[in-house]
Amino acid sequence: MTSAARRLKKLRSKAGLNQSQLARSVNVTRAAASRWEQGDIDSILARNAIRVADTLDTSVEYLFTGKQPCTQIDVDALSRAIRIVEQVLKNLTPKGKATIVALVYQLILNDQPVSKNVVRQLKEAA
Repeated sequence: MTSAARRLKKLRSKAGLNQSQLARSVNVTRAAASRWEQGDIDSILARNAIRVADTLDTSVEYLFTGKQPCTQIDVDALSRAIRIVEQVLKNLTPKGKATIVALVYQLILNDQPVSKNVVRQLKEAA
C-alpha cells in the first residue's frame, strides 16, 4: 500500500465514511474506491481526485504527497501547538518559541505524538 493510499484510507475513516459512501460522493464504484485504498491511487482521474479531496475536506496535493498547501492553516492544531509550548517552555525568547511552535505544529499535522519531553528535545535541538 502506498503512502497516498494510506492517507486516503485514514482521511476517509476520519470523515466517518465507508468505501461505498466515498464512492457514491465521487460518482465511482465501490470497487474503484477500494482499489485506490489498496495502492492503485495513481490510476485515479484528476476529476475524481478533486472530488475525493473535496469530500474528505483536504487538498489533492495533501492526498498525493502528504504536503499541506501553504495557504491552509489548521487553526486548532496551531492553537494546540502554542498551548503545549507555552506550558513547557517558559523562559524562551519569542523567536525561540515561534521556532518550537512551528515544529510542534508540524508534528501535530502529521499525527505524531507530542509530549513535554518531545518539546524539550526540540528546544535542545533548535
